[in-house]
Amino acid sequence: MATATMTRWQLTGNGYEFCNCDFGCGCNFGGFPNSEDGSCRALVGVHVRKGRCGDVDLTGSGRKSTFTVEGVGEGRGDTFKHPVNGEEHLAEVVLPSGFIWKTGQCGQGSFSASAHGVSVASENSNWIYYDFDWSNA
Repeated sequence: MATATMTRWQLTGNGYEFCNCDFGCGCNFGGFPNSEDGSCRALVGVHVRKGRCGDVDLTGSGRKSTFTVEGVGEGRGDTFKHPVNGEEHLAEVVLPSGFIWKTGQCGQGSFSASAHGVSVASENSNWIYYDFDWSNA
């Protein structure tokens, strides 16, 4: 009888979630979307600062508040604007027991993506920028 071996993997980096939910995406807090029509349309991008899958190095470089996947789509996140003076208004969400992320900066974002006849887009909706440290170890 053969014994299966598990390939170890580890990823550390930053991620962006853009979705059509109202600010403070309901999926991250209550498990269900809080978009106007109750749907969940999202674009998620990650930047792996350090990573491995077995012997394969998955490390990347750079950080951008806008990311583009050539021929597929892009997402852009901006900070909230202070309602009185219009200056940047930083917001941070802390989820001590979050399973995707624990601390995220959030704001207003827009995204669009299209590939193989499937399209998704949203304007002036939720975005969250977070650090992650995931592994199967």
